[in-house]
Amino acid sequence: AMTDAAIADMQQQEIAILASSQGFESKLTSLLTVEPKLFGKINDWVIDDMRRHKPEEWEKVERYRHSHVHQLREFIAEGIRHGKLRSVNAAVAAHMVLGACTEMLEYPFLKENNLTITDALHALTDIFLHGVLNAGDVLRKNDSCV
Repeated sequence: AMTDAAIADMQQQEIAILASSQGFESKLTSLLTVEPKLFGKINDWVIDDMRRHKPEEWEKVERYRHSHVHQLREFIAEGIRHGKLRSVNAAVAAHMVLGACTEMLEYPFLKENNLTITDALHALTDIFLHGVLNAGDVLRKNDSCV
């Protein structure tokens, strides 16, 4: 029941984000950093324990995550159509975020790097939105990496 309530909370947040008057980048940032708020801060190890010891509850989380990625894919495609994002494969971009988020949920990674899930999601969002190049630097196909 707690998992269902947390998922419903995140789904409601998504609906509110999409219906809000925020700009495109703010909406995208908000969609990428949705976390359950219903119960307050959830300890990072709880998610790891759920994945390892409660497979039926984790399956609910996975179904939500896949539907969230579908929503994200649609939002990215919309951003491309309206010129807010450069033309990229929206399915690949959304799936890339899903894969990265999966890795961010690994408690050993979080602990080793002294991060919370929130910290990791914000770092992922920053990298996804702004890349890793310094502003103004653009690699060309023949540029070397050194």
